[in-house]
Amino acid sequence: ARVYVNGKEACFWPFGYNSFHCNVTSLLNKDGKNNTLAVRLENRPQSSRWYPGAGLYRNVHLRVNKPVHIPVWGTYLTTPVVKSEYAKVHLNTALETGQPEASGYRIVTELKDQWGKVVASGDKVLAYGDGNVFEQSFVVRSPELWSPETPVLYTAVSRVYDGQELIDEHTTPFGTVSYTHLR
Repeated sequence: ARVYVNGKEACFWPFGYNSFHCNVTSLLNKDGKNNTLAVRLENRPQSSRWYPGAGLYRNVHLRVNKPVHIPVWGTYLTTPVVKSEYAKVHLNTALETGQPEASGYRIVTELKDQWGKVVASGDKVLAYGDGNVFEQSFVVRSPELWSPETPVLYTAVSRVYDGQELIDEHTTPFGTVSYTHLR
């Protein structure tokens, strides 16, 4: 794939099966004119060992961010302990600030079940020395376990604030998997 903004190439991605992103800020018209985004794909003969797909089969998103924001792939969520009684959820959320060490930003995260009910929540203020990463831990009581037969997903909805101003929001879907359950 080749991504163009206003007729100029923004990026090239030769791996058809992987997700990618590119920053197009420098190519945008900033004088109020319209911007044009185009994605070009080439399916050359013998370009794949098997059926290459031959088209655009992934979503294309345009993200408009404030200078301080959660970057693409900026969340990392694990469930280190999963039992029928409870699951521990650990969430790291990176914050792009343009500074090596920022402080004072606040994150509020709600964990929601498949029906949108809040099952856990927490907030944290970013401190100097955190490396621009919010670390949060939660406990979900009586979690619904994910399996191929019951693919139950939760979502972590994280909102970042500068004072009282909401500056970014990110949703991270996840499942709670008991490894003993999969055996």
